[in-house]
Amino acid sequence: MGLASGVMLTVAFLSLIDKALGMNAGCYTVVVGFVIGALSIMTLDAKLPHVFSFKEYGPVNERLVKTGFACKVTFHLSVI
Repeated sequence: MGLASGVMLTVAFLSLIDKALGMNAGCYTVVVGFVIGALSIMTLDAKLPHVFSFKEYGPVNERLVKTGFACKVTFHLSVI
C-alpha cells in the first residue's frame, strides 16, 4: 500500500506542477507554493499524535469487512 500511495502522490504532484507552470504562474511561485505545502505537512506530521492501536475499536466486524471489500471492487470496476 505504501508504494501505491507514493506513486499516486507523485503522479498528482507532477500533474499539478505541470498545470501551474502552464498557467504562467512562474517558476518562483510554484517553488514557493511547494515549499510552503511541504513545511505545512511536516509541521502537521510532527505536531499531531500518531495512534496505531486497533484495540480501542474492538473486534473486527466480518460483515463490515465484506461490505467494504464489495464497495471497493464495485468502485474499481465502475472506473474501467
